[in-house]
Amino acid sequence: MKPRRAEVAVFSIATLDLFASGMGAFILLAVIAMPFFPNTGSSSAHAERIQAQLAQAERDKQALEAALAKASLQEERIQAQLAQAERDKQALEAALAKASPQEERIQAQLAQAERDKQALEAALAKASLQEERIQAQLAQAERDKQALEAALAKASPQEERIQAQLAQAERDKQALEAALAKASLQELELVVCVDVTASMTEQIEGLKREIGVLARILEQLAPSAGIGVVAFGDRLWAQAIRSHAIADTADLSSLRAFVARLQPNMQDPGAGRNRDGPEAVAAALDSAARMNWGAAGDRRHIVVITDNAAYPDREAAALETARRFAATDGRHVSTVRANFTQDPRDRQEADRFLRRLAEAGRGQFVDAAGGESMIGSLLLAILGV
Repeated sequence: MKPRRAEVAVFSIATLDLFASGMGAFILLAVIAMPFFPNTGSSSAHAERIQAQLAQAERDKQALEAALAKASLQEERIQAQLAQAERDKQALEAALAKASPQEERIQAQLAQAERDKQALEAALAKASLQEERIQAQLAQAERDKQALEAALAKASPQEERIQAQLAQAERDKQALEAALAKASLQELELVVCVDVTASMTEQIEGLKREIGVLARILEQLAPSAGIGVVAFGDRLWAQAIRSHAIADTADLSSLRAFVARLQPNMQDPGAGRNRDGPEAVAAALDSAARMNWGAAGDRRHIVVITDNAAYPDREAAALETARRFAATDGRHVSTVRANFTQDPRDRQEADRFLRRLAEAGRGQFVDAAGGESMIGSLLLAILGV
């Protein structure tokens, strides 16, 4: 396409050149012949017209010269483009000559690819029937899968409940077997000191669910049994201690109502926010020790369930209360560590203090941080001594 445009441009330039030459000759002839034209009017007016024509002819000449100069530059550019096109043509011819062997290889590869394509098409046609059978089998497998998933989805909640019930039954069985392995107890009274701060939700709910089962188990271990509860929290609360006296297991209606009202973080709305780990364990022990216990010589147990230690300034008082209570035969103070608190320092302090408290009360330390049931933890604490 570039050589074609160059020919048009050259033709245009030649035309302009011819036109300019003709115009110049015309002007020259007009000047030479001017004296021979007849005088048709005033010599002055006639001279003015001729002067105006000469001035117009001069302007036309200058315009043509400018056009010619502009065309010359365009011609040079076209010549340069023609030269570049010739070089490109030579380069392409050289590349074509060099690529001929490669083109032959490509043609051979294309021919081979065509043969491979035909072979594959034949194989595909042959495999179509088998593919249809496989598709039918896949569709049937998908229907079977959906049916099984629907059955599984329907059975999963029931299966989970059964598994949970089996696990709970196994734990209850183990607790009862451990209880029966012990010698028959006489009078048995138990006071549960339970931490009701915010981290003890699981234990509080466990006590609500299992207080009736606990009563029935105690009745199997002794001819008569009683249960009392002390709920404790933080000493910043307006009421850090709430308690219910020891009630006979034959009539737990009042105790059940008391336990049902227990909630995590039972502080008054205006009480200070508890930002430390320790809780009012010493106050809870003091309240439990002053419960309406039966006659001396029978089995009496205080079990403290918490995930924190007592306040440092009250730790000695708590240990002393446990020692005094356990100084009488048949009386024990045991501890259950309920959770792992988030603060590593609080965890260490809780472990250290609760072990010391159980030792001072001649009781049992039970590590229930793994999520053991409330009944299991309490029975381990009672029967472990």
